Amino acid sequence: MWALRWSGLLLVFVAACEARFVPAPAESDPSGDGAGAPSEPTGTEAGKGGTGGSGGGGVSGKGGAGTEGGRPGSSAGDGGTPPGGAPGCEALAEVGVFQEITPPEVKAGLGQRSAAGDIQAGPFSLEIDPIRHGTYYVGTEHQGLWKSTDCGDHWVAIATGKNGASINRGINWTLAIDHGSPDTLYTSAAYSAEGLFKSTDGGVSWNDIWSSKTQPELSKAFEYNFVHQLVVDPRDARHLLLTMHESCQPPHSGTCILESEDAGATWQLHEGDASWEPDSSATVHFLGEAGTWLVAAQTNGMWRTTDFGQTWARLEAMIGNPQAQVALLEAADGAFYLGGSDGLWRSPDGGLDTWELIPDSGPFVAGLASDGKALFASNCYAEDYCEQPRYLTSNDGKTWEPMSGVPELSNGGLLRYDAGHRLLVSSNGRAGVWRVRVP
Repeated sequence: MWALRWSGLLLVFVAACEARFVPAPAESDPSGDGAGAPSEPTGTEAGKGGTGGSGGGGVSGKGGAGTEGGRPGSSAGDGGTPPGGAPGCEALAEVGVFQEITPPEVKAGLGQRSAAGDIQAGPFSLEIDPIRHGTYYVGTEHQGLWKSTDCGDHWVAIATGKNGASINRGINWTLAIDHGSPDTLYTSAAYSAEGLFKSTDGGVSWNDIWSSKTQPELSKAFEYNFVHQLVVDPRDARHLLLTMHESCQPPHSGTCILESEDAGATWQLHEGDASWEPDSSATVHFLGEAGTWLVAAQTNGMWRTTDFGQTWARLEAMIGNPQAQVALLEAADGAFYLGGSDGLWRSPDGGLDTWELIPDSGPFVAGLASDGKALFASNCYAEDYCEQPRYLTSNDGKTWEPMSGVPELSNGGLLRYDAGHRLLVSSNGRAGVWRVRVP
């Protein structure tokens, strides 16, 4: 089964800046204490950057200060005051230099079969701790769940407790973090165990919060309970939306949306529009307010609800965009950016008829990230879809320029931003995990 993986605003990348590719230290620490010895990075010239073109889970991004929203009585998640950069991270290269920070064990195992007989295919999902800067999580295809506390210099395989074996055997199809309590994580274990798992100890132990066992009635709406995407409301971390990588079973609509208001303790199922055909790749995003959602599906196009899924309206301008959109960013000025198969879409307000496709931004934009001022995007997310993926940047959301110094990669990536170190972090599937320091 083929998957769309999924993950901007920053100061414009300086085009004149000389960019080089520098590998980060290669050692990791499988013992679990994160104390692996660092090695010195070595420098080589970067591959072609900015020319040509070769895109699970998380918070629907907010590129600036959030505002409260939700049903009466809901509480907004408190992200706290981010501290400064984390200790460690000493091996950061200069501004504009891309460094590969793929966990060494993951890179060494690419293409090999796991103990269960699955092909190991590298990084799949990515999240960054919004409070403890320099702490990253990477989910993989049959190669375990990994954590770094020093900007990716060293990695530890962390799922060693309850249900850890299932997490490590499967594909971490979606990965999301609670922005107010970042020891709380959500992920799935596709092709290993059904449903959705939650950790409250930083990814060591995992509890089943959606499966045929823990949700015996609601789970009957699905044949396999194969989780596709989990998103956390950027205004209330207890508010979650979940989609499945399969159709909803009759008598339900072809595609259903699941919602929790208590961090996954209980769930309710929302029917899609009666016109929706069965679809196995629908994505959902919060669109500015708790009850306003954007749903994208390959067979059904783009739809919006403003009443918590009670009614739906189609975004007519985006009918021609067949692939599921996998990245959405809300900018500080209230504009929204949505990545899709045909490029990057922008709306000043998230309205039904205000979306416009940004020229020459595609194909397959799946990465968006932000520091609250300027935008970053990555295209060509599907592996070998383009000759060379592009990383784009903008400071007004309308005019985009290619970043220089992008190394030769098989595909673009999911993007996250480490505010404590001004790092753009990218998970690029078999092409690995990368970081680059920005101005």
